[in-house]
Amino acid sequence: MNVTFYGTRGSVATPGGHTSMYGGNTTCIYVKSIAGANVILDAGTGIRVLGDDLLQEKQHEFHILFTHTHWDHIQGFPFFAPIYDKTCKVNIYFRKGGNIKSVLETLFNQLFHPISLEQLSAQISFIEFDTEVGFAIDCDVAVTTVQTNHPDGNVAYRLDDGEMSFVFTGDHEGKLSDYPKLSALMAGADAAAVDGMYSIHEYQSKRHWGHSDYAMWLEDAAKIGIKRLFFTHHNPASSDEMLDDSMIYLKHTYEISGMRYYMAREGYLITKNSYSATANVTDPSVLLQSMRKFSSSTSKYKDIGAILDNILLEARKLARADAGTIYLMENDKLVFSYVHNDTLFTAGSINKFIYSSAELAINESTIAGYAAYHKKTVMVDDVYNIPSDRPYKFNPAFDNASGYRTHSMLAVPILAEDMKLMGIIQLINSKNKRGDIVPFRQQNKVFLEMLAMQANTELSRGLMARAIILRILSLTTMRDAKENKGHFLRVGAYAAAIFHRWAENKNMDIDRLKFLKDQISIAAMLHDVGKVGIADGILSKPGKLTDEEFALMTRHAFLGAVVFENANDGLEEMCGTIAHHHHQKWNGKGYTGNGDETPLAGEDIPWAARITAIADVFDALTSKRVYKDAWSFEESVDTIRKDSGSHFDPDMVDAFLEIQDTIKAIFEKYKNI
Repeated sequence: MNVTFYGTRGSVATPGGHTSMYGGNTTCIYVKSIAGANVILDAGTGIRVLGDDLLQEKQHEFHILFTHTHWDHIQGFPFFAPIYDKTCKVNIYFRKGGNIKSVLETLFNQLFHPISLEQLSAQISFIEFDTEVGFAIDCDVAVTTVQTNHPDGNVAYRLDDGEMSFVFTGDHEGKLSDYPKLSALMAGADAAAVDGMYSIHEYQSKRHWGHSDYAMWLEDAAKIGIKRLFFTHHNPASSDEMLDDSMIYLKHTYEISGMRYYMAREGYLITKNSYSATANVTDPSVLLQSMRKFSSSTSKYKDIGAILDNILLEARKLARADAGTIYLMENDKLVFSYVHNDTLFTAGSINKFIYSSAELAINESTIAGYAAYHKKTVMVDDVYNIPSDRPYKFNPAFDNASGYRTHSMLAVPILAEDMKLMGIIQLINSKNKRGDIVPFRQQNKVFLEMLAMQANTELSRGLMARAIILRILSLTTMRDAKENKGHFLRVGAYAAAIFHRWAENKNMDIDRLKFLKDQISIAAMLHDVGKVGIADGILSKPGKLTDEEFALMTRHAFLGAVVFENANDGLEEMCGTIAHHHHQKWNGKGYTGNGDETPLAGEDIPWAARITAIADVFDALTSKRVYKDAWSFEESVDTIRKDSGSHFDPDMVDAFLEIQDTIKAIFEKYKNI
């Protein structure tokens, strides 16, 4: 099932630059079932564009499900092009007793519209249903309904096509938990679009108007297992900036696990695993809004991996690209640094491809190399049919190994202010609204070059932060021969990957997941910073430590906490927490380096330290030390498994074991550093 928002505004259409990001058309949602049924929920002004799109795609039968007949839900129907096409069949559904035909006849009265309902060329059918009884559309889409709390009534719909379940509440006022029938209808849905017309503050003066505020949904929707929640029917008085501010407030105020939530955006597509733009950006005002939001969202990240992820995500949104890669400049080569691919792995999921080790020479032989060599954008419509007069060729090795099929490609250089090359954003397979792969357009090139100009600032900040951290850690490597740059990079990457899967298993909100992953990526690298305070004779001793020496060695955990005792933000707090507690054990037999403290056990140990404990021990086992050879990857994994429930948190060990392909990729990427 594909679900596309064609109208997200309530009450009255509000076109203009201040609504260009989330949309100004009134309510209309298009659902395309897995078997091809065309289902339309409400006919606000957004249905006009939808009708044009459907005729262009040569679709001829449509099912329109009305929630109710208030003006903003029916006003676009006279401008739905298929009703004037004699080859089209339009089935109109409404609850029994609602008299939808009479309402539409009034809408088509010549006082309001020049064409009467009887003059329409399409075959129009009116189908009434009982809200207590489910029905089917084309034997493909199962529909269940329930009435909601709204003046003169409103019908909420749940659509299931065997692949995905989607709920649209239409207009409703009140907490979900106060309406058990609606709650039962929505339970476990893959996605739900709900009435989020008001902020909490706005609702205070709009009680009994038939609409909800955002907070009325959040906790109750998460409790009944809704996976993704979309606020729609936006207040016409709410600008894009106001909607952004409301979302920021909600994220900071409510700790919601197990459900992701968004402000619905006109032109955006919901599928089983993703939510993204359905078409290439064409409106410059939308681009400016997107750039503003990109800068704001990226600035909260400090780790280079999180910054690259956000850059690539925004680049793909602007060009509607299925996949993409970022290469960074390192030692006069392009080094593979980050990847997305919606076809091969779910957006936002942990995957081994991020840690692939690949380099490209900066010359004219490859598409990315050519873009880097000439510091200019390259667009290729079909990589398997590059004109013979072009110096670059496409390497099909990844396609052959993965089964993926690359078609179109766009490579954009990221340049510093002095025109020094920083890297390349390479996008793959642009898609149109129907999901067909198409060539990138000239406008994509212009917009991506603008994004690359903005990305260089964020990229420079991330690279500088990584360099500073590695310089700090070099103090530890000078003191302890067992520590090296590779150890820190591996522990940071292992910890981030384990956290990602653990958070996924807990259904953590994606924004919170990304924010905390950014922090642990850095904080886990600094787990042994306290070793700068341990005597050289102990750190460099080649043999086993005596009991007295070991007691002194344990002090590094406490000293690491002291380094961050006056933490200024959440990252520094996590650094101190990990340094202090990463040698704690699940069974309570670990240490903090402070003899006056009683060791913690189980979930009393901070989660970030529990994760870092696994990452640190695993890397120690797989690394050569002066007192031991490196254990094999398999032996080390088996030890972590055996120590589940004694040394390590069992849930986190499970997460570690579930991502062995990613752990292996990290091991290979950093093993010789």
